[in-house]
Amino acid sequence: MNQHSGKRTCDEVVFGDDLAYGQGDVAFGEPLERGLEPYTAWVTGMRREDAPTRTDITVVGWDAKRGKVKLNPLAAWTQADVDAYVDEHHVVLNPLRQAGYASIGCAPCTRAVAPGEDPRAGRWSGTSKIECGLHT
Repeated sequence: MNQHSGKRTCDEVVFGDDLAYGQGDVAFGEPLERGLEPYTAWVTGMRREDAPTRTDITVVGWDAKRGKVKLNPLAAWTQADVDAYVDEHHVVLNPLRQAGYASIGCAPCTRAVAPGEDPRAGRWSGTSKIECGLHT
């Protein structure tokens, strides 16, 4: 149960209340593993400024957990770079962005953030968790 929202976590929603929070992120991890299985590399949208745990990501790296090349083409992009690209290329944004969701994850583990609050404060609020497990 997410301590901030009182909602069930994504894994609890999919697998039941007896699944301990944070044990593998089964709801998203297993489908990702299945989808990546035939490939030798995968691409993410991770950026260094997204979180303290991401400051050292490389554009091309090795994902030892999966034994695959991991490409992070946006690693060096800032939020200003993203905003400029969105404006220049008329990218349609998720409507939740206008509702204050600066970082969007699953419904039970995500909340809108207040103006000036860290953009990732709405992810796993009320817990010590800072990454979903897909990238760690």
